[in-house]
Amino acid sequence: MFSASTPRLQGKLLFSKNGGCSISRRTKTLDGGASLLAWQIRRLFEDDTLAVTLGSEARIVARRRHSPAAVEQQLIGAYNELVGGAAPVHSV
Repeated sequence: MFSASTPRLQGKLLFSKNGGCSISRRTKTLDGGASLLAWQIRRLFEDDTLAVTLGSEARIVARRRHSPAAVEQQLIGAYNELVGGAAPVHSV
């Protein structure tokens, strides 16, 4: 499954807003690719602390993005775009 050429860098896992990921190391950055994704998934299974940390951070982001207030603003914005591009109304 994993070959000798599978990346084994230690570094900071970085996620971009468009869904890509990379590992930042002082002078090296690996971008995208199936082998990097497989390696990152393997890291999650091998490092409980990393898995818990990423899970906790993801939960915080999901709660913020999908809170009732955020969904309300997204829905109002979508409706406003449909009826003429008016600026979204912010609730109090």
